[in-house]
Formats: sequence, structure tokens, C-alpha cells
Amino acid sequence: MSIVKLFIKSKNVFSEQRIDLQLTVEKLRFRLEPIVGIAASNQIISLYRNDALLCNITDNSSVIGAFGVQDYDTLVIEGKGSSRIVDFEDLSKVEKYEMADEQYEKLKDTFLDYKRRNQIGRFDPTAAVRREEEENLELVKNQAKLATIKTGERCEISIAKDGLKRRGTVMFIGKPNFLLFLKTSLKIMDICSN
Repeated sequence: MSIVKLFIKSKNVFSEQRIDLQLTVEKLRFRLEPIVGIAASNQIISLYRNDALLCNITDNSSVIGAFGVQDYDTLVIEGKGSSRIVDFEDLSKVEKYEMADEQYEKLKDTFLDYKRRNQIGRFDPTAAVRREEEENLELVKNQAKLATIKTGERCEISIAKDGLKRRGTVMFIGKPNFLLFLKTSLKIMDICSN
């Protein structure tokens, strides 16, 4: 039994499948139907190798190996007319079940109930305290570094997520109080507008 790895490509699908070369085209069509959403009788199958069309696969009684199929060839599947049995793009046809948050919160044996019972995430009463302790510990570790930095000096920071570096001027050293900053800014704006 000889198996090849083929790419299956249609309007909404790009997939890699392992196909037996002794499989008939008719059986292949039925196997592809749930993958591409096109009825087996309406499939137009084209065989490509390196973006070059080799042939159209039409004879249902032939085996796949008869068309010279090799590993990593691509089968492009198109449909005749409006032949899609499943339209993967139209989500309005997907039946959904929706539940109000209040109703979900009352249910037992849910993930939310599990988190509540085990005090995980937002239900953990000590999470805020632990987070503040970790932040304070981080500040203590960095005290030696902070002692060498002065306001007004030039600095460069690295943003870990995208690897970018930003340059600027040190304006403040310590843990900022954004609520106080916001109130001060609002007062300044109010004074300026009068």
C-alpha cells in the first residue's frame, strides 16, 4: 500500500491529507466531501505540481496512482454551479446557543463554578495582595539600578514583544500613581480652560 501526502485546496480550505494511491477517484471524492464542503458528484478535481497544472482528474473508476500523483502535489477542488453542501463563510447559518451571564453564573459544574469553588483567577482573595508583594519585591531588586538613574537623563527601553527599542528622557522614578496623575491633569486642564 503506497501512501502520498497531498495538499487539498479549495475556496475555504487548505489542508494536508495522506491518500492511498490505490484509492479510486470516486472514493476520493467522497473522502473530500466533508473536508471541502462540495458534494462528491459536483467536484472538479485538478492536479497541480509546483503551481503547474498536470491534469484534471475525471475518470471515477481510475485509481489515484494512475495520474502520476507524487508527495506534496496539490489537488484543487472546485464545485459546479452552486454545489456547496456547506458554506464555511456564512456564519449566519450556524446554529448558536446563547445564555445570559446571570444564568450561566447560577449553573453548577461549569468552569466558572470550578474557579469560584477553588478560588482561582478573579475569585482568589489573595491575588491582589500577592501581585502587590511581587511588584514590591521587583522594586527592591531594582533599587541598586534605580539609584544610578536620575530624572532628565536620556534612556533607551526595549519592548520585549516586538523587539523594538524606544529612546526618551527619564521623567519619573518609582511606581506611578495614575489616579493622582489623572486628577492633576484634569485640574491643569480646568485652569487652562478658564
